[in-house]
Amino acid sequence: MESQLTVAPSYMTAKGVADLFGMTEGAVKKMCQRGELPTKPRRNGQRIWFINMHALHAHAVEQVEGADEDWLGWKDRFEGFK
Repeated sequence: MESQLTVAPSYMTAKGVADLFGMTEGAVKKMCQRGELPTKPRRNGQRIWFINMHALHAHAVEQVEGADEDWLGWKDRFEGFK
């Protein structure tokens, strides 16, 4: 089998992010409205949210790198992950 390089898109719609993370589209839209996700500015009544996936990934990496050992060891507390 050939291996294929998958390049993540720079921006994804709220529906795409919801499908990726197993959330509802409405929940993602509310997160956008509250400023909890890095979004592309909307113009003149634009109804679709576009989430900046590179900024979201950078934020996630930053959070994990700054996490304490107790948080990082969460898998050790559940037998199903051993």
